[in-house]
Amino acid sequence: IATARIVKAMNDVGCERDDKTIEEIRQTTEKEIKIVASNVSGAAIKKLRILNFRKLIVSFSAAASILLCVFGGYKYYKYEQVSSLGSEYLAYFPASEFSRGENDGVSDILKEMCSDIETKHNIDDAIVRLSDMWAKSRSDTFNDYTEYMPEIGWMLANAYLRNNDKSKALNVLDVLIVESPEGTAMGDKARELKEKVEKL
Repeated sequence: IATARIVKAMNDVGCERDDKTIEEIRQTTEKEIKIVASNVSGAAIKKLRILNFRKLIVSFSAAASILLCVFGGYKYYKYEQVSSLGSEYLAYFPASEFSRGENDGVSDILKEMCSDIETKHNIDDAIVRLSDMWAKSRSDTFNDYTEYMPEIGWMLANAYLRNNDKSKALNVLDVLIVESPEGTAMGDKARELKEKVEKL
């Protein structure tokens, strides 16, 4: 906004000077123009060209700055929208409620990673670990992660959103939707979240 105001002010001053110059040219006689033209040296012409070039550079720089601010602001806004969805929906299924009643250690790992996702602390590491757990939870062989498959998928999808990776989040949500019938809490939230992500 500040840059836009500066550019507008510069433009207004430029227009005002142009109007004065045009008016002075209109009031100048042909004889006066010939006298001035004969007195103009090569150095003066060179200086005029430099000034015009500088004016062009300043105008271009101002326009580029405005474009960068607008584009950067839009990208940041989109990033914040996607990231905040990940934070909002992660909270619907808190890791503190993931325990299956057995001391398998998986729920403790998920609690730790849930905190990392929420704060974006070590989020890349959390995504790598969750991706590995997600693959194992969906394998044909029963293992420690099998029963936690929906929760692992939910955390992974929201971790991707927190990391601004919509396409990977949608891939995980698609699997969750197939695995979770309509009317289930996880299935309904996965469908709702997918719809919101696709609109961004």
